[in-house]
This record gives sequence, C-alpha cells and structure tokens, in this order.
Amino acid sequence: MRHFLILCVLFASFNVFADSWFETTTNWFGEIWDLFTIHTPNMFERFITWVYIWVLKVKIYLQYESVKFYYTIASTFLSELQLTQLLSTYISRLEPDLQYVINVTKLPDAFMLIIEAYVTRFIMRL
Repeated sequence: MRHFLILCVLFASFNVFADSWFETTTNWFGEIWDLFTIHTPNMFERFITWVYIWVLKVKIYLQYESVKFYYTIASTFLSELQLTQLLSTYISRLEPDLQYVINVTKLPDAFMLIIEAYVTRFIMRL
C-alpha cells in the first residue's frame, strides 16, 4: 500500500510538473518577446519623458532664482529712491479719516507691491 501511494504521488507530481513546465516555458518565451516588443520601446519613452521633466524642473528653478535676484535689485533701487517715505508723507497730508481708511485697507502696501513688480519687470527686461 505504501508503494502504491508513492507511485501515485510520483505520477501526479510528474503530470503536474509537465503541465506547469510547458506553461512556464511558453510564458518565459512570451515575456522575452514582450521585453523586446513592448517594454524596451516604453523604456525609451519613459527615459525621454524623465529627461524632459528634469530639464523643465531645472528651467523653472533657474527662472525662480533669477526672479529672486532681480527682485533684490528692484528692492534696493526703490529703497534708494525712498518712495515709501514719499508715499507716507503724502498720506500724512490727507484728512485723518481718509488716512485711517487708507491705512486700514493697506493701500500703501499694495501700491508698493505693484511698483516693486513693475520695477522688477523693468530690470528683467534690461
């Protein structure tokens, strides 16, 4: 009885092994075929996409740094002109109610921000 069970296990294992070996072999050749027909062209596309993305990141970073540089130049230029003091002097000559409304709405800050943006743009175009 013991020999019969061993023979059944051997034949069953051999039969299962033969089916899975054939499937494994065909799947292996199929995956090699897919490697050369599908995955390799996709790899080149992914690589070129990756290169474009990094070039775009570097370009955006350099533009950001250049804008920061030009902004510091524009801020220095405006501080030399003393435009903030001139604006506060003109606002102080207005009526107190109007001064209060202008200071609460922070119009001088908004005005200076717009002027700094225009001067930065002007310096970038030089």
